[in-house]
Amino acid sequence: MPGARTFTVERISDSGAAEPLGSLKELEAQGVTGIKHLIAKTNDPVRFATGAKITTGDKTLGISSDLCGDENMFLLSKTCPLVSSQGQTVLKDKKLYLWHQ
Repeated sequence: MPGARTFTVERISDSGAAEPLGSLKELEAQGVTGIKHLIAKTNDPVRFATGAKITTGDKTLGISSDLCGDENMFLLSKTCPLVSSQGQTVLKDKKLYLWHQ
């Protein structure tokens, strides 16, 4: 895509997250800059029970990665860590998921 910029970030692979989550502050802490204009208000906000409280995710950022493909990351509180949804990736890409004991 012309004018596209690529950033590499680390995310927590969360087995309990229903959606990719994050915050602008955590993206900026990993060197992602100049993206505020790409944040959109969603027509379908989602409520999340996080470690801190129940919160509404009404802002999203389109992201893409080799592992998870194209996704919308819900931007929650100012301190929400960057999280990928293991379950969403497994279901979307029909990947095998094994629990090892």
